[in-house]
Amino acid sequence: MSKGFDYSKLTGMKLLFAKLADKDGSGFLEKTESYDEVSVFNKMCESFEKGVKDKFKEASIWANDEVKDYKPKILDLKPEVTDIKLSRDYLKEEKLNLISLKIQQEAKKKNAKLSSDDIKYWADRILSVSEKYKLQPNLLTAVIAKETNGTFKRNINSPTGAGPMQVNKSTIQDFFPNAKGNWNEVYKKMDENLLNDILYKKDENGEFEKDSQGNFILAYSSPDDLRRACTKDDELGIKVGLICLKMKYAKAVAEIKYGKANYKNVPVTIDKLKSGEIKLTDVENQRAIEVALKNYNSVFKSYASEVIDTLRTSGFDFSSMDLIKPKE
Repeated sequence: MSKGFDYSKLTGMKLLFAKLADKDGSGFLEKTESYDEVSVFNKMCESFEKGVKDKFKEASIWANDEVKDYKPKILDLKPEVTDIKLSRDYLKEEKLNLISLKIQQEAKKKNAKLSSDDIKYWADRILSVSEKYKLQPNLLTAVIAKETNGTFKRNINSPTGAGPMQVNKSTIQDFFPNAKGNWNEVYKKMDENLLNDILYKKDENGEFEKDSQGNFILAYSSPDDLRRACTKDDELGIKVGLICLKMKYAKAVAEIKYGKANYKNVPVTIDKLKSGEIKLTDVENQRAIEVALKNYNSVFKSYASEVIDTLRTSGFDFSSMDLIKPKE
C-alpha cells in the first residue's frame, strides 16, 4: 500500500473527483493491491480536462491551479453553466463506467458472457435507482449478481421469485394497502416515496393519478399483478427488491436494539433511525446489512457472506450505508 496523499486542499472538480476516487473514504488517495485510487483520480482529471478543451478553446477555470477565489462575472454565467452541465454529464458517465466494470467482474465469476448492450442495460437501471433513492450502486449490483447467478438475465420469472432481485408474492403483499397486519403503514413510514413509486399509477408527466376522492390510484390490482409486472420491467423489479431489502434492514436493526423484530418495535426503530436517536457503529451497521441480506435470501446460508465479501473487496463503505435515511 502506498502512503497516498491528502486531497483536502483541492478545490472544484478536482476535489469532487478525489472524493469519487476515494473508495474507503479515508481522506487520502492511495494505491493498494486491489485498487489504485490515484490512477482513477488522474484518469478522471485527464478525461474531464480533455472534454473541456475539446468543447472550449480556452482551458476551463477548474483546471487552472493558479486561479484562487475566482468570482464569476454575470456575463460569464452562460459558459459557467455549460461547464457545470458538462461536468455532470461526465460524472454520470464515470459512474456508469464503474457500475459496468462491477457487472463484468460479477459475470466473470460465474463465467457468464454479457454483451455490451446487456452491460449498458443493467448499468443504466442500477444507476437510475441508486441515484433516485440515494443508495450505493454496488449493493444493488452485488444482490442482482447473486440473484441471477451472475448472468444478469432480463425479465426473470421463476417459481421462486420475479425480476432481477427475485421478489416473491408473500413479501410483496405486505406493502399493499390493507395488508394483513397493516404492514403497508410501516413501509410508508420507512420510505413513502419509494413505496408510492412502486404501487401507484403516474400520468405521462410523471404525476400520480388520483380518483374522484383525491386518492392515488393503484397501478396493480393485486400482489400477483405486481409480481408479474416485475418480470416485464427490470427497473421496477429493482425498486421492489430494494424496498424489501430496506425492510429486512429495519428488522435487523430492531433485532440488534431490542433482541427481536415485530410489528410494534419495527416502526419505532424506523422513527429512531430517522431522528438520529439510534446511531449504529460501523460494526453494528455491517452486521445489520449482513442480517438483512441473510433474511432477504433465506435459502442459501452463504448468500449474505458472499455478498458482504463482494462489497468489501469493491471498497464498499459500510459506515455510510444507511438504508433507512436520517431526516435532513
